[in-house]
Amino acid sequence: MIDNAAIGRVLGPNLTSGKGSVTVGYTPADWDRIVRHGIRRNGTPALMPSQDFQEMTDQELSDIVVFLRSQPPVDHEVVPLKLGPVGKMLIATGKLQLSADLIPHDKPHAVSPPETKATIEFGRHLAATCTGCHQADLSGGTIVGGDPSWPAAANLTPGPAGIGGWSLADFTRALREGKRPDGTALRQPMANVTTYTRKMTGTELEALWSYLRSVPVRKDGKV
Repeated sequence: MIDNAAIGRVLGPNLTSGKGSVTVGYTPADWDRIVRHGIRRNGTPALMPSQDFQEMTDQELSDIVVFLRSQPPVDHEVVPLKLGPVGKMLIATGKLQLSADLIPHDKPHAVSPPETKATIEFGRHLAATCTGCHQADLSGGTIVGGDPSWPAAANLTPGPAGIGGWSLADFTRALREGKRPDGTALRQPMANVTTYTRKMTGTELEALWSYLRSVPVRKDGKV
């Protein structure tokens, strides 16, 4: 996910049941703690961006676990986490806060997600995973803890500084083809994100678009 000498080396762990897996023996409670609370099985905080998954429902988490458990085991020893000098400094000074310190751990989780319709409600649910980079108010800005080569996250609010001039067709093209309305390619890390967003259905895209059109206009990553 990140391999930068200054920030550190943060690689995605092996989630299969093969050699090198970090999830062998996980109970439902263990999955809940790491995904939605950012806490490892041993009780220590993880770099997992769990604040992005606060709106993940019990059903959705269960579906993911069932899918992962259905996959064939892959033997793969992943190089462990190693923070660089800037990464250590960001954590030490509180500029890079871990999910476990940000999440209200007593907040209840919904059992099921909203109905899959092109509604603002369903779009709000989908947009929860956008906030890690684009900020809680979707105004964009520096991606704290990200690779220093990454540009600031874009403003997704509907004003002039954001995507106010975009149409649904423009938005769909960006998430499915990785291209802006003027035809230029999206930059990292969004370019990688489109590997997944291009699999979104038309209903999901329209719902997300409807929600983004409904949020307050923000400027320059500020209220």
